[in-house]
Amino acid sequence: MANWLRSLVSNRVKQTPALVVSQDNALQYLIALGEAISSGVFARLETNRFLDQILPVIARPFSSVYHAQVFLITPDGQKAVLRAGTPPLAGTLLAQDHALDVGGLSAVGRCTLTGQHVLIADYTHEANYQPHPSLAETRSQLVMPLRADQVVIGALDLHNKQPNGFSESDIILL
Repeated sequence: MANWLRSLVSNRVKQTPALVVSQDNALQYLIALGEAISSGVFARLETNRFLDQILPVIARPFSSVYHAQVFLITPDGQKAVLRAGTPPLAGTLLAQDHALDVGGLSAVGRCTLTGQHVLIADYTHEANYQPHPSLAETRSQLVMPLRADQVVIGALDLHNKQPNGFSESDIILL
């Protein structure tokens, strides 16, 4: 497992300058994060508090991610509701009770419907999706499904100020 992670991080470091930590530090960071999660360190936390604490940790290795957020699907499966985000934008969006339709015309809507990641390499060349007006600096976006027991329960949504700010290695890493 450690060799696989080392190879993954090595490829990630070579393919994009977005990783702000060295290869060895990134590997140690990922292993420590996995150990913390599996040890139950976060088990007693209420969902929103857990999301608030883990979200910056997940986004930390990506220097050009300027905003990260987590959407969770409502029990009726109709909406993906914003439950956590990184400052300073999160406060505004959370106060607005920001929610998107599952299957709607957004990257989060598509991801939560299909259970597949959505990668938008450059919004200047994108006709189907546009970022939220509060996230106008977004040039690229990566949305990853969140699953529990093979069921999509939400999405991790990362925003980057750079075009082509995410790679296939990022998808594997996340």
